[in-house]
Amino acid sequence: ILNTDMARHFNLVANFDKMSRGRTTYECCANRNLRNQIVSMVVHCADISNPVKPWPVCRKFADSVAEEFRRQVRLEKKSGVPCTPHMLGLNQKGQAKMELGFIDVFTWPAMVALNEVLPNLEGCFQNMERNRDAWQEVLDNPQISSRTSSRSDLSG
Repeated sequence: ILNTDMARHFNLVANFDKMSRGRTTYECCANRNLRNQIVSMVVHCADISNPVKPWPVCRKFADSVAEEFRRQVRLEKKSGVPCTPHMLGLNQKGQAKMELGFIDVFTWPAMVALNEVLPNLEGCFQNMERNRDAWQEVLDNPQISSRTSSRSDLSG
């Protein structure tokens, strides 16, 4: 469960990178501590993996998360509780901006670190790049987001 706590993200990725840097996959897997770090990193990357999925799956899940955040903001306002800042303003452009930030700050760096030890994640990176382009298109042109969500060339 600790490996899915986003408060630990930066330390987890930095420690993983530091422990595995300059070592081969074999060396990492042969070392019990490093094997445990690999498992932790795989669990964490799985938890933040929505951006590496094909666009239709990525978009559907992201829409669900954004709706959950919007619902939370409504409840916070209704209860007179301060609203969680990153959950505010999630219209089409706001959601696209949030997703781009999530890819750039969290998913991409974590996948790069994992790929150093467990290579062959090219398909994940291809999907992530396509999804990033699609979110950028939504940000630049929110009125076409319904077209973007069904573009077959982004289904990776």
